[in-house]
Amino acid sequence: MTKRATMKGTYYQSGENPALNYIYLYALRPEAGTDGTVDVYLIKEALPVVPNQNYVLGLPARISKLKRKATKIRGLPWRHDSYQVYLMYNSTYRFVPGQAVTFKDQAGPMDNHSFWDGNDIFDDKGKVIAMACLSHRLNGNNKPLGDEGDESESFDVRFCTFPPLREKRLHDETGTNTGP
Repeated sequence: MTKRATMKGTYYQSGENPALNYIYLYALRPEAGTDGTVDVYLIKEALPVVPNQNYVLGLPARISKLKRKATKIRGLPWRHDSYQVYLMYNSTYRFVPGQAVTFKDQAGPMDNHSFWDGNDIFDDKGKVIAMACLSHRLNGNNKPLGDEGDESESFDVRFCTFPPLREKRLHDETGTNTGP
């Protein structure tokens, strides 16, 4: 399939489902502190994975053994072909199905032209505890990010939760895709 930079939602399915070594994990804890907390981890798996239901539900048990890389989404630029997992960690908050996370390019008219193939991950009560998506690492010109030299793009990252996070901002809600 030829990828095209068009306004695609995070849940748009490109038909690609590659196993990859890198997972950017965002452990969201809205109840922590006055403005919530985001712990950011970069997981490099020895063998490529697709973050399915079982993989994601196993992440909370691994967090204590992982090294936190940042406490803001933009604190760790997206430099690898990867999956992103947004997980409600030790939280009573849950995501709204099919709307958990959205991305919007800050610089241009394009909305989300890089983050697709989103899938909701459900807890044992049938509520959305996490969302995983694939970073296709495309720029607004339909080319691989960094194909035209050093470049980066910043995206607003928004969460749709229950209860709503209107009163609580999770620190910084932007991220940066860089290349090559």
